[in-house]
Amino acid sequence: MAGAFPASEVEGSVPARFARVAAARGDALAIVGHDRRLTYRELDRRSDAVARAILGAGGAHDVPVAVHADVPAATILAMLATWKAGRFCVPLDPTLPPARLEAILRDAEASLVVTDGAPSFDVGARSVIRLEALDLDAGVPPLRPEVGADTLACLLYTSGSTGEPKGVVRTHRNLLHRARCAVGSLGIGPDDRVSALHSPAFGAGLRDVLAALLGGATLLPFEVRRAGMAALADWIERERITVLCAVVTTLRHFLGSLDAHRRFPSIRIVRLGSEALFREDVERLRARLAPGCVLVAGYGASEASGIVEYRIGPDTALAPGRVPAGYPLEGVEILILGEDGAPRAVGESGEIAVRSRHLSPGYWRRPDRTRATFSGDAAGNAPRVYRTGDLGRLAPDGCLELIGRLDHQVKVRGYLVHPDEIERRLLEHQEIRQAAVAGRDDGAGGTRLVAYLVPNRAPAPAPAVLRRFLQARLPDYMLPAAFVSLDALPVTPSGKIDRGRLPEPGASAAPSEDYVRPTNPVEFMILKIWEELLGIRGLGVTADFFELGGDSLRAAAFVAALERASGRALSPSVLLETSTVEGLARLVLRERAEFEQPLITLRATGVRTPLFYLHGDYNGGGLYCHGLARGLDPDRPLYVLSPHGLDGGPLPDTIEDMAAERLATLRAARPRGPYHLAGYCNGGHLALEMARRLRAEGERVGVTVMIEAAAPGQHRLQRAVLALTRLAGLSRDTRIGLAARADLLAEHATDRMDYYRERLRALRADPWRGPLGVAARRVAASAEALARTGGRAPAPAAAPASPIPASIAEPGALLGRGRLYRPSMRRYAPAPYDGRVVVLRAEEHPGGPPDLGWRRILPHLEVGTVPGGHLSCITRHVDAFAARLEQILRQGDEHA
Repeated sequence: MAGAFPASEVEGSVPARFARVAAARGDALAIVGHDRRLTYRELDRRSDAVARAILGAGGAHDVPVAVHADVPAATILAMLATWKAGRFCVPLDPTLPPARLEAILRDAEASLVVTDGAPSFDVGARSVIRLEALDLDAGVPPLRPEVGADTLACLLYTSGSTGEPKGVVRTHRNLLHRARCAVGSLGIGPDDRVSALHSPAFGAGLRDVLAALLGGATLLPFEVRRAGMAALADWIERERITVLCAVVTTLRHFLGSLDAHRRFPSIRIVRLGSEALFREDVERLRARLAPGCVLVAGYGASEASGIVEYRIGPDTALAPGRVPAGYPLEGVEILILGEDGAPRAVGESGEIAVRSRHLSPGYWRRPDRTRATFSGDAAGNAPRVYRTGDLGRLAPDGCLELIGRLDHQVKVRGYLVHPDEIERRLLEHQEIRQAAVAGRDDGAGGTRLVAYLVPNRAPAPAPAVLRRFLQARLPDYMLPAAFVSLDALPVTPSGKIDRGRLPEPGASAAPSEDYVRPTNPVEFMILKIWEELLGIRGLGVTADFFELGGDSLRAAAFVAALERASGRALSPSVLLETSTVEGLARLVLRERAEFEQPLITLRATGVRTPLFYLHGDYNGGGLYCHGLARGLDPDRPLYVLSPHGLDGGPLPDTIEDMAAERLATLRAARPRGPYHLAGYCNGGHLALEMARRLRAEGERVGVTVMIEAAAPGQHRLQRAVLALTRLAGLSRDTRIGLAARADLLAEHATDRMDYYRERLRALRADPWRGPLGVAARRVAASAEALARTGGRAPAPAAAPASPIPASIAEPGALLGRGRLYRPSMRRYAPAPYDGRVVVLRAEEHPGGPPDLGWRRILPHLEVGTVPGGHLSCITRHVDAFAARLEQILRQGDEHA
């Protein structure tokens, strides 16, 4: 019974269709979850048992049954059982906050809850059926209810313009029609393995479930919020997914979590929807799929289920920008209406309306809203009309093009959100006088919510406070990503909020914490990921992911991106342990033993000339090398050499001694050339010295690349000291030693300036700022000290800890591995070298010659640039850096 789904079955019920599929598919797998596998026969038998329990619990047929299960397979089982019992259900998303779930239950007036565990909300006086308490494998007579096509099947709750969630009624006809269209357009049959990435409480999620089970395929639920985005790719491969269904936001985060060479040959078709799709999305996805894979984009609404689809085959040419919404599904007619309700001509824009026999009957117990949105008799057989509130136009061939919304509703992660509901919740906060919420481009083709607030008194509540306040009342997709405090909201001449004049949030939308700059590559790496995911710039290391608007989907995407960048296997719950940049960086660096070894083999096989890369990272552990590895040719062996001292061992006195030790390590891994060498910062000096020695030993070295590695004597103070000591007739070693000390002093001076700059920022944020505030603090401190000592003069206070490094006070001491390296680097005097050398300088490198001072030592070297600054070139721009490096290595392969 492979996918045979005649139109006549749309006039029946979901249980009737499922019974026919189960009879034909019996022992075939229906659902494969992380904790259970159910055949069609088992799902049929177990849903009968649950249906008997529902019937035994009593209750009127015009009151819904609430389904709340933490595991997708349990949700599906309970929904099917509800239909077999002749009842209709309210599927509840377990990720919603308890207050939201309780509001839905009150509105639905559900008297019975079916659950797979202890509910996270107050069930009140409602009856509860716990699935684990039932004997699901006990034999019970099968249930075959007499249910008509227009019988209520479920209520799906969405954001409401009245400030409360609204329930959209779905009949068996609605569900069957949408499932049949999906089975047909996706060609679903018994050999397919269909993904289910979204909750059945969400319209697209329910469509995917029914398309698979009513099409005779195997359904495979995957919970991104639990397993993480990084695990999704492995799951697709392991489970051999053939039909991938996702909303566009999930797709973008998923593609962003992949390494450059990941492919998915098992997928034959991808179904995307719920948000605008762009040509760039299609191109990025096509690069990961088999050549013949087909993409199907869709546009629908909870009230109308599927409306149109657009099929994108391997040869489909797409114009730049947004992909067309598509052509009407079977049994659907598209109308474009003017403000007067009259149809518009082809090519003219207007409100999109849908005429069909398969529309929702309307909104649960909201007849006024139903009349305002639908026209026609819900009880009759004639097609009715639903006005979507979306703006669009029809092409001459009947293809629908979406333009936007007529009102200020926005789509966020596939959910239609009414800002009114968020505004109403904000106004419940005692410190907020006015509120407006608007959708803004998130920089990645999606939408983020921005809340504009007028507080009762300045300052406005902190964003973290408001977020926590809303988290208890709204689902995470309705939480604003940014909060902007205004003196007044802009209004139109009629006194309404003028949403067109609400300012762009910009950097001011970030929390008002003092900026603390990143200090190592791992912190830079995390900030880069956050900026891309959250669309906020100028973040410091004390920023908090959730206070910035991070949600469960973005959390999964972040963990995947961080795993990809750092090479660390991380649990999606890592953000529960710590959600600040500095905390996450410490966690990643806590177990970096891998990069504390002298040699790390990131790729041992390949036909191209191997690269030995000296990562030069004292503080970040060299974790950025995983990102570098992804951007290099997969056929290029890659070995990473760490700076001395990371493993606790002694630090050789000179670059020459360091090079000799690292050469022994290199020879142990690859006794014979050819080789490429490259090094970042201090690693550049070592790479050059190792290349010189290898050439002197008769080995072939294709190219040596030095990245952000300044030649000895490049600091202005150092150059001045060198010149003066040369005039004084001092020896070369003495001159270089003094110059290194001068360079160190200059660096400490920079540290001091950074310290005072941070102190000034803190002072500006202090309400007791200025000379009067300083005096007031001193008086308060003295009074407190006298109180502690009973009026006696206190002992002299210890001097506050100095922000100046101890090496300023103790000239012989050098702090940190970087400090320990500098004398060796300053004393290094490279011998002549006739091999090919390329110097790469960061575009944001402050001052100095483009060649970083190397041309006076190596007259024939090549010079290039990479995007970013000294740290960001290997973190934020590591992909561009890897591509540039691979380009240079390819040229060197020819001469190696």
